[in-house]
Amino acid sequence: MSGMEGICTSCGAHYYGWALQNPLAQCCGKCGGTLMVSQDGIPFASGPFNLKAAVATSLMAPQFTVSQNLDLLQN
Repeated sequence: MSGMEGICTSCGAHYYGWALQNPLAQCCGKCGGTLMVSQDGIPFASGPFNLKAAVATSLMAPQFTVSQNLDLLQN
């Protein structure tokens, strides 16, 4: 099959589609295992997704309120 394919390393479940390019979609919906993703039979590496690092990074970003964002847009 051509296109994106993901196979769970734990339970062997198969997943197909372009969404597998996103690291957030590279975990098994059945068991939570890691998917081995390939594109047209060639291994596709986007890097592992680290939820703890993503949350920590988003918490360090400046937090603005809606009114602050509107002020920034108007100036």
